[in-house]
Amino acid sequence: MSNGVSATFQLDLKNKQFSSDGQSARSIDGGIEITMLTAEDEVLGDDKAAIRFFPNGGSTGGRIIIKEHEDIERRVAIAVDWVTGRVSISP
Repeated sequence: MSNGVSATFQLDLKNKQFSSDGQSARSIDGGIEITMLTAEDEVLGDDKAAIRFFPNGGSTGGRIIIKEHEDIERRVAIAVDWVTGRVSISP
């Protein structure tokens, strides 16, 4: 918002990597399972998707679920509100 430009968070589910604009991709531990729900326009392929944050504070919105393969009860949901761009984390 302070720069007046959009920013994008990208997730590569197949290669277990994430990145944002201008940053190198970072790896996700192989023992972690991730799913992502995002706007149709932000689906970048079979296993890649993004959430875009706009200069006005809004976003394309989405939800990311992170859990350990072996333990279904240990999971975290990261939600991005499309109107406000607010990020919330819940168990």
